[in-house]
Amino acid sequence: MAYKYTVQTYDRWLAPWLPTVVGPAGTVLDLGCGPGLDSQFLREQGLAVDACDISEEAIAESRKLNPGVRHMQADARDLAPYADGKFDLVVAGLSLHYFEREDSHRAFGAVHRVLKPDGFFLFRLNAWDDHEFGAPRDFHPWRILEESPVSRKQFFSDAMIRELLAGRFKLLSLEKKRSDRYQKPKSFYEGCAKRLAPDAGSTC
Repeated sequence: MAYKYTVQTYDRWLAPWLPTVVGPAGTVLDLGCGPGLDSQFLREQGLAVDACDISEEAIAESRKLNPGVRHMQADARDLAPYADGKFDLVVAGLSLHYFEREDSHRAFGAVHRVLKPDGFFLFRLNAWDDHEFGAPRDFHPWRILEESPVSRKQFFSDAMIRELLAGRFKLLSLEKKRSDRYQKPKSFYEGCAKRLAPDAGSTC
């Protein structure tokens, strides 16, 4: 199946965050890079960008847009190609909604592992009321939507996100937003979190 991506515009959602979460020579991982729009924006800011995705087709699309970015095929649940403490910043723009509870914890743990001490995590996650994009009207935490045998989608509440961050990150901001960037109104959470030391405990 050919890789498909429907977003035609880029909303520069990272722009307000960058001055406070990464320096001018910072290292960034675009986790679940898709066609590479976030990677392109980050590269244009002069940052050293690595991009990864589970999809070979997505990586091929991102490489066309970002020939100067290092691309790797990687599973978000372990980020195996990357060493511990490699990045100043990890960005995940609507790329971590494919997993049930246990694997969601693994993915957030992998982000924690690859961040430097005091590194930052910027993310967007499908919101529980993202009805135009499949969120069920009778929402139950951690019930994943099986759209097809090969397509699964998770929707998040505030409490679910805080659970994933607890003990790993200090939550600095979490805001529920809506966007018309997509073909239909999209509901999502946008968050910023700072990496905690392994023994720091939860401050979410």
